[in-house]
Amino acid sequence: MPTTLEHPGRIMRLILRNSVGADVIWLDISGADACGSQGISLLAGYTGLMHTPRTPVRESWSYQEGSTPSDFPRVDERLIDLRLATRGTTPAIWQQIEDLLWTVLTFKYDAILRFFDADGIGYRDLKVRLDRKPTDTTPLDPLVTKFFIWEVTLVACDPFWRAPIITSTWTNSAGTGTGTLALQNPADQDCWVEFAGPTIVATETWTLPDGIAKYPAGHALAGQNVRHTLPALAPGREFFVQTHPLRETLEVRDASQQWAKMRSEEFNFALAPFTPVTTVPVSLVGGNTASSVTAFMTQRWDRPVGGIPIPTSLVTA
Repeated sequence: MPTTLEHPGRIMRLILRNSVGADVIWLDISGADACGSQGISLLAGYTGLMHTPRTPVRESWSYQEGSTPSDFPRVDERLIDLRLATRGTTPAIWQQIEDLLWTVLTFKYDAILRFFDADGIGYRDLKVRLDRKPTDTTPLDPLVTKFFIWEVTLVACDPFWRAPIITSTWTNSAGTGTGTLALQNPADQDCWVEFAGPTIVATETWTLPDGIAKYPAGHALAGQNVRHTLPALAPGREFFVQTHPLRETLEVRDASQQWAKMRSEEFNFALAPFTPVTTVPVSLVGGNTASSVTAFMTQRWDRPVGGIPIPTSLVTA
């Protein structure tokens, strides 16, 4: 399965992904070959691809002049309007192309809308599905013209574009029980780190970092990294830790309620936008020399392109 552009100028792709995460159909809808053998192309007049929709939240009280804006606007779902053309060399081929398009775009499951960088290598993905019945705008019989134009509205319930996940793994190969992970967030949105470990052979007790946060001055552990210790996990289990405050912190494959043993202790710190590579400590009690933990850092972006820090050469005093 190709992950880069085969032709210069091809910048957008629709992908059908199966239940195990494999790409089974991909449609190049923008670029020099967009209406080639697959016969589907993106027309001018699309909206909704750029900034993530947000609704400002403001409060006011009696006799206040104006209002007070919240630092946390509500993030809304993303609606995208596209105009897609299908074209075939024969009526039969046009019908096959139509079937291909509506196999990828459905109401039941998400497709991937991929937007490539200018170099044709880097990319960001957005999960989309049909939000309403597509509108047919071509008045002529497509079995005669072998051509049709659709106005399509897609919804991205998760409105952020995502770049490939960054990982960092530490393995207790030296048997010391102490090591480090390299955390980073090159994207322009907060990143809530996730941790996972393979099947446990000998009982393990992990202590994991809370982002790159350190205890403030005046705290008994001032200057040290904020960390949290998981409950002891028995052999045969695998663990998954989510640091986002609205998600279950600790999940174990055998469905045991290990999270309850943390007594409501939660992770509190995300990786801020543009966090450089930062080394943080991780420790293990028990386990063996094959015990390991992997940190997963999802890159979430506001837009399909751009979003990197402004070069100092463009900033005026």
